[in-house]
Amino acid sequence: MSDRTTFRLPGHDLNPLAERKCLLSLLAAYSRQWNPRNLEFPWYEPWSQIFADLVAGYSSLSVAPQPYLWYDPTSQPHTTPGPAYLLSTEEEQLDELQDDVGNTTLGSIRSVSVPSHCNRSRIPDFAITRKVSFLRPDNVSQVLHLDRRVTYLGVPLLAELKISGARCHDIRTSLSNAIRPMNLARDQLFKQAYHLFQMYPHQESVILLAISGFWWSYFVYPRALSEKFIIPEEEEGKRKIWI
Repeated sequence: MSDRTTFRLPGHDLNPLAERKCLLSLLAAYSRQWNPRNLEFPWYEPWSQIFADLVAGYSSLSVAPQPYLWYDPTSQPHTTPGPAYLLSTEEEQLDELQDDVGNTTLGSIRSVSVPSHCNRSRIPDFAITRKVSFLRPDNVSQVLHLDRRVTYLGVPLLAELKISGARCHDIRTSLSNAIRPMNLARDQLFKQAYHLFQMYPHQESVILLAISGFWWSYFVYPRALSEKFIIPEEEEGKRKIWI
């Protein structure tokens, strides 16, 4: 097993102040003085910093807080594949990451522009999005940066954040205390991934990150498992947003 304790977030190397910011945010969230009720919201600050530092070295990756995942279960899924150059993983057509996680296009989403009271929706705490763009060969716009067009958008990662387990100074006990909230986050992530795959018919997998305080665990969740996942029926005529 490789030793990962020396891994540094790319943003910490690019910005000498980033690591200090992250550490202070974690300490404040864990503090009994500044978070006496052990609430969830103080943990959003350090984790937003962590995700930003994680993707700091990649121009195609960005952090999206609370993305809205929704689809209309009454409409037929759009199963026609997008253009080959949008679905390709060739280096010259996408980017240097050479992976197919989040390999999808907005053109595959039928329900994005068709609001409905029948929509099923969920809101993860964080997502990482991946975009690819090209220069317009016949650009006539005088507006800055509109000479470039985003032709690909994927969601390679979803993250759900829960409160820290009971605070203590023993590392094994601390991890044990975090298991229950991480399991809760994991169960919600499975449902969020189901919604994501309904929105993005061409996406084959997504990284799910369950977080409790400063503890986290991840799982590469394939579409095949999601297809076996059963979402409980919602009350007829009601539109619910699951968080």
